[in-house]
Amino acid sequence: MKKRTLLIVIAIAVCALAGGVIYEYAGPRGGTAYGIVMGSDSSVRAYRVSDGKCASALSAAEELEGLISRKLPSSVISVLNSEGKAELPKEVLEILNRSLDVCRNSGGALDVTMGAVSDLWDFDSGSPRLPGDELPEALAAVGYEKLSVDGDTVTLGKGQVLDLGAVGKGAACETAISCLRGAGSSGAVVQIGGSVGFFGKNRNSDDRAWHIGIRDPQKGANDICAVFDLDEGYVSTSGNYEKRFVEDGVAYWHILDRSTGYPARSGLRSVSVYCGDGLLSDALSTACFVLGCEDSLPLLDAYGAEAMFITDGGVCLVTPGLADRVRLSGDAYTIEYLN
Repeated sequence: MKKRTLLIVIAIAVCALAGGVIYEYAGPRGGTAYGIVMGSDSSVRAYRVSDGKCASALSAAEELEGLISRKLPSSVISVLNSEGKAELPKEVLEILNRSLDVCRNSGGALDVTMGAVSDLWDFDSGSPRLPGDELPEALAAVGYEKLSVDGDTVTLGKGQVLDLGAVGKGAACETAISCLRGAGSSGAVVQIGGSVGFFGKNRNSDDRAWHIGIRDPQKGANDICAVFDLDEGYVSTSGNYEKRFVEDGVAYWHILDRSTGYPARSGLRSVSVYCGDGLLSDALSTACFVLGCEDSLPLLDAYGAEAMFITDGGVCLVTPGLADRVRLSGDAYTIEYLN
């Protein structure tokens, strides 16, 4: 369900790409690679490894996409959706189980069985539409509770379509970061759509921190409204501005509420989640957008995650763990710190 929403601001000579990402060269002893992963612009910048090692990290992320993307007919998730039952490889089963944990703890704010409902909106086609009379039937099939896992065998409920899109980019970041660590990189930043992972020290930064820019939800892809100053981890953003359309004066976006089958309206423009787990940051950003700020706080606490919520009123609500790590860019927004 996501999200090309982050801007990565690292050093001096800025280079802008499509997809809302700004970043810079990692340094004279660094490698780089670019590509499309999970249908999104993606990049790797790493110190003390070659361009080839960076490309290998991105290839590993693409291989993961080949397993979990329901948009690829050969993926194991596509096979599961077609057959209704399948044995999943260990790697895919782990991703599913971690996702289901967030589904349960969020009370279904994240639900990985929303595929059939998402298809009715058709946001990915470039010609989205309001669903018709078929929505109630598709919605009736939704429910992570109806999916069963028995060992490595997964069985879907009647009419269910499994969709790991809300966790895929974060999981792919984890895969690429793991490859770079294994290759001996001393520090790197990986961006896959609206998820970014980073470790080590940013040698192009005076304070050696990674400076992660958060996209302004009211402006273009290359405009930021805030910067996170962080040492290591993952940040994922979900927002109501990337995949959307307006009909009869009403805006509709791709982050859906399973209770209605319609876009989640929680008073938020975007949510950015920071934690030490890529998949989790991705999953939580979706769940928190659906829940809204107040109801998200116990969920964030349960996973040791931090977040910034941008409200419809232009206020950036920041959890305590980010209080001294967030800087606003410009005066379009105000900031409030949550207790």
